[in-house]
Formats: sequence, C-alpha cells, structure tokens
Amino acid sequence: MRERHRETDDEIFIDSLPKVDLHSRLVFPGISRDRPAPGETDSRQPRPDAALFAALARRTARRLAAQRVRYAELSVFPIDGGYSDTQVEEMFAGLDQGRRAAERHVGVALRWTVRIPAPSGAGRTAMARHRAAAERAVELALCCGRGAVVGLELAAAAPGHPTGGAGYLAEVFAVARAAGLRSLPRVGRHGGPAAVWEAVTTLGAHRVGHGLGALADPVLVQYLRDQHIAIETCDGGGDRDGPLAAALGRGLAVCLGSAGVAGGTSSPRGAYLRAMRVAALRREEVVQLVRASIGQASLPEPARALLSAELDAAAAAWCPRLPATAPPGIAPTPVPGARGPARRCRQGAFVGGRPGYRASGS
Repeated sequence: MRERHRETDDEIFIDSLPKVDLHSRLVFPGISRDRPAPGETDSRQPRPDAALFAALARRTARRLAAQRVRYAELSVFPIDGGYSDTQVEEMFAGLDQGRRAAERHVGVALRWTVRIPAPSGAGRTAMARHRAAAERAVELALCCGRGAVVGLELAAAAPGHPTGGAGYLAEVFAVARAAGLRSLPRVGRHGGPAAVWEAVTTLGAHRVGHGLGALADPVLVQYLRDQHIAIETCDGGGDRDGPLAAALGRGLAVCLGSAGVAGGTSSPRGAYLRAMRVAALRREEVVQLVRASIGQASLPEPARALLSAELDAAAAAWCPRLPATAPPGIAPTPVPGARGPARRCRQGAFVGGRPGYRASGS
C-alpha cells in the first residue's frame, strides 16, 4: 500500500510540472516511427497534403498539452520520407498551419528540427551523396520552414557502421549555424567520447543527442559544462548508478525527451516517471532536468522567464528547499539571431550562408 501511494505521489508530481520536450519526433503518414524508409506508403492512408499535416500537428499538440508540455521541438523527416517537392512544400505549409492553431487553442508551442539521414558509408560516393542530402535539409529548413524550423539534426549511424567522420559536413553545419539554426547531431547510445568530441568541435553542436558516452572523458565533461552544451536523451532507465544520474551529478545539462509523442512509455510523462522509478532520480533532479530543457529551448527570453516561473511555482510545493535559480552548468541558450545572408535559388528557394554556397539542386 505504501509503495502504491508513493507511485501515485510520483505521478501527481510529474503531472504538476510544466514540461519541454526537445528530443522527440513527428510521425508522418507513410513513415515508420522507428525506421523512416524512402517511399514507404500505406494504400489505406490518404495522400499527404497540407490539411493532413496540419491535423497531425494539432493532434500532436493536444497529446502534449494533456501532459502539461508547454513547448516542444519535433524532428521532421523531409529528406528520407520519400516525398515529392510538392509534398514537402505542402508538409511545411500544413505543419505551420497546425502549429499556429495549436498555440492558439491548446497553448503548446511547436517548433521543428529538420533531420538529415544517417551516413550510409565511408566511401567518396556515399559521403558526396550524404553531403547533398545535408545541403538539401538546410535548404528546406530555410526556404520552407516559415521561421518555425529551429535546428538541423543529424541521425546517428548504426553501431559499427563506417562513416568516414563528419568533416565533410562541417561547412554545411557552419552555414546552418550562420543562418540561425541550432546544430543538433546525434551520436547514438553507442557513441563514445570521440563521437561527442566530433559533434561539438566539427559540427559546432549546441546539443548532442544520446551523448551520455561523454562521461568516460573527464576533460570532455568539463568542456561541455564550460560551453553550456547539453546532452539530449530519451533513456530514463538504468539505475541510481547509471549514466543519467551520473551526468546530473557531474553538473551536465541533460534534456530528457520522449523520442515520440504517441503516449505510454514514449511520452514525456512516461520518460520522467521512468527516470524516477527506474533510475531512482529524486524530485529535485527531475526539476533539474526540466530546467535544463527550458534553458536549451529556442524560446524568446520573456517566454523562457514565464515558463521558468511556472516551474518554480510547481516545484515549490514538492521541493521547498530547491533554489529557484538554475544550478551551475545550465544556462539559457540564446535564441538564434536574424538569418544570415540569403540568396534566391531556383523554385523560389533561399539559402543562407557565405557567397558561393550552393545547396544541392539549386
């Protein structure tokens, strides 16, 4: 009975907290949730058009609002989804309609990150093809994003899969950062310190997806703390001696996300409950996770301050001794500034960056 009462208290505590989800994805029509495949379709589904994507954004926002999520950055897959150019345009138009309606009606702010597929090999041809996909992702983010695309995400290669390093993508990510996009590479759960170092030094990462492998390198941990570079994860499992608790104990900014928004254990609520019940995080540490996400979100400072105040008020009822200010190592990430120089490409596209940069297909 006592254990059941404690579980109920944990649920009430989690439900009371305003949340930010920075590590999630939007499930598109015709794309498998776990393994997006080019051209994958379902004949029972309607043709993906703006109305369908708008409905998807609204439905996602309602699910998030039910879990007290105030802001979310969701990964979208325009490159590896097998969509035509027209469908990509309709996708972003519909997502924009849906996220504006969601903000008005349910109070959830949605923003997008454009996903670059994982590297497919270490050969020259494979790297050239992958760079072209990355350039296309930047082009779509800047041309079609309507100001709601805030980051460029790189999917992690499978374990043991040769990639040739990330050097060939350095310029692409530099252009994206100069244009105001966040650099959000993922190194995978198998990624060690070398992969995290490459993400932050070669790609200029603002956040590193699944970067808990950094804990094996004390110098890297110190660097991440000093530069206020966060680790994203959806892994709230392990135990009290696991990497999630260890990262918090060493002062890293950790953003716990859901990896999906369908509900259940893949929901933001489920991720935080799992962190408490499986990783044995204390309530103060859960609040620390939420604060890190608020600090790393692409929010205007007034909105960030309001959300931080809402969190402080909710946490005070459960953690009266918890200070209202963010602990060391967690600092608000400035909202990217105005877009850099832009030029017109074919089909009305714009690409930011230095003169001479040309995205694939432009």
